[in-house]
Amino acid sequence: MNLSQSRLKFRQRTPWEAADLGRRLINEHLGYYTGLYAALTLPILLIGVLLFWGDLFWLSVWLWWLKPLAEYGILSVLSIHAFDTLPPWKTALKNGFALMFKRQIIGDLTWRRWRLTRSFHLPIQQLEQLSGKEYRQRQRELGRYGNTTASTLTIFGNALENTWMYAIMILAYWFLYGNFIEQGLVQPSQMDQLQHLFIQIFSSWHDGKANDFLNYTALAYFVTLSFWGPFYVASGFTLYLNARVQTEAWDIRLIWQQLRERLRGGVRWHFAWVLALFLTLHPTDIAYAQSLPDAAQVEQNRQEVLENSPYFHIQEEKKWCWLSCDDDSVAQNSPAVMPSATTSGDTLIQFLGYALLLALIAAAVWGLHQWRLNLLANARARNEMDTPSHLFGLDLRQETLPKNVSQHVLSLAATDPRAALSVLYRASLAQLLKQNLPIQEHHTESQVLQLVKQRLPLLNAFFQALTQAWLYTAYGHHNASTQDIHNLCQQYAQHFEVGKSS
Repeated sequence: MNLSQSRLKFRQRTPWEAADLGRRLINEHLGYYTGLYAALTLPILLIGVLLFWGDLFWLSVWLWWLKPLAEYGILSVLSIHAFDTLPPWKTALKNGFALMFKRQIIGDLTWRRWRLTRSFHLPIQQLEQLSGKEYRQRQRELGRYGNTTASTLTIFGNALENTWMYAIMILAYWFLYGNFIEQGLVQPSQMDQLQHLFIQIFSSWHDGKANDFLNYTALAYFVTLSFWGPFYVASGFTLYLNARVQTEAWDIRLIWQQLRERLRGGVRWHFAWVLALFLTLHPTDIAYAQSLPDAAQVEQNRQEVLENSPYFHIQEEKKWCWLSCDDDSVAQNSPAVMPSATTSGDTLIQFLGYALLLALIAAAVWGLHQWRLNLLANARARNEMDTPSHLFGLDLRQETLPKNVSQHVLSLAATDPRAALSVLYRASLAQLLKQNLPIQEHHTESQVLQLVKQRLPLLNAFFQALTQAWLYTAYGHHNASTQDIHNLCQQYAQHFEVGKSS
């Protein structure tokens, strides 16, 4: 192909600008390309109608699956159209049918059929005639400049095909059978229920009418493919050309060709030839490069350079030293002398530096310790602030409770059971607060019992019996028996007074 004679201006474009260039190619001869695509697809449609008569789904799948067969002829014409005049329509049609039986057809209809970048990679396979490892390498090389756009173009094309097909189907129904809204098949407020509309339409026909309409639907899909197919192939082809422009620098090559054409017919071109001839007829020693030295001479020169200054042998020595290793080396290489004032001053400064570092470390440790103490004190103060001193009208402060709760309760059990249970219940609540049970002033007896059940399951049985006895006495005005109070005292002593000193 001759880049300088192309009808396209080769320059670096964005991927979508390159795809739009394909649209402009098709628009120049829209009838030519649409008719060619329809003629190439028509035999496929007729075979599908004979095989799947009245089965719209499989007929649509048949047409969609064999779309690549018609794309070979469109791509062949586009490759000629980009660099030369269009071939005759009959020649293009004959060539398109011949390309349907090429050897890559099996791959194009099986594993390559599902690729979203099919229109972009088809020129690599058909025009460059690559396969196998070379095809995959070329695909990766050019794919950096068009894979994403080609995939988006395929998805957009499928959505566009479905939209046009449904629109042509509804239009065909209006012309053939009338307005389905006036027929009462669907209400205007339900126009979004397209699937429900088609079910109602199919159920209202006889079998003959339904088969006819399904065939009209296949014809609508055929018309849609005939219009959209050339644009899809052309956009992939111009994406391919744009990728080659960027990878092979076609734009720079064209600029150099234009410069060569400008110089070829002018005085500068003849002057360049005269200068080259003059340099050839009068050679000098400077015009010839010196021969390279042999390997032995190179090695000898390298050794001479390494043995002289500034290159010399360096020996690395590692040893333990106090403060500095310079004193030992000085002592070994020179006679003993009294330390000078400068050496003593350096030692003093180094000692002060270490002392300052230790002081900073000690201050940091002390600060962290004080911060921890303050944090614990604040937490303790928050707990004391959140801990209620009165619950349900009962005073829970430690100074209001006896030192030996169980003995005090047993002494009151026979004479005043209500007071005995009050002391025991208050002491138990105080013990729960000591164990950091989150009791609030607004809690009720049942809520406190629920907290004990969730947080302190070992105390659940004792506190449940105590709460029931207290509620029975405080609100029911029935005194608990002496035996029940004794049992509760024993359980209280087991839970809270074991291990305490008398």
